[in-house]
Amino acid sequence: MVESIKQFAFQKNVMAFRTKVKKYMNHPIPIKQVKIKGGNIMIIGSRIDGRLIHGQVSNLWSHKLGVDRFIVVDDKVAESDIEKSGLRLATPSGIRLSVLPLERAAKQINEDRYKSQRVMIVARRPKTFLELVNRGVDIKELNVGNMSQTSETRSITNSINVTDEDVKDFEELENKGVRLYSQMVPNDNAKDFMKILKK
Repeated sequence: MVESIKQFAFQKNVMAFRTKVKKYMNHPIPIKQVKIKGGNIMIIGSRIDGRLIHGQVSNLWSHKLGVDRFIVVDDKVAESDIEKSGLRLATPSGIRLSVLPLERAAKQINEDRYKSQRVMIVARRPKTFLELVNRGVDIKELNVGNMSQTSETRSITNSINVTDEDVKDFEELENKGVRLYSQMVPNDNAKDFMKILKK
């Protein structure tokens, strides 16, 4: 009798979990249309992530936001066939991937190349996003995700490590009106990144 009750409770919990997952995956965040030169490119997410396309981005954020295309902006990666191949393998089926150097990325976005697509931009450092903004790409919000540790960085959180140059770039992005927040996965609460940075 006791074993039957335990089995029933376990099955009930499994069913409840599956229902939550299904609801979570089928309700993408509403898109934000960013007007650029007369057209609409739907930049639905911009994220700093040292690993670029990986589990948090490729599985969780892509489903939550309903991503059609990832645009990875990185001059070095754009020149590496090996790294591009790895990113393609990490990109879910049905989502397109562009790996572009900075200048080309800004040009193609400003030319409305990705009109009517739900685009998520990913880069490793804030400098890349600052340069995109300086070249006319209308980025309203930036999610600060994983930033790798090096000999030149200091730790801000368990997952975010910054250099003095990063700090200046974040401050300039804020001054240009970009909302900076930190949210590792969709179920986390979004936190004001500048408050974290200034602690």
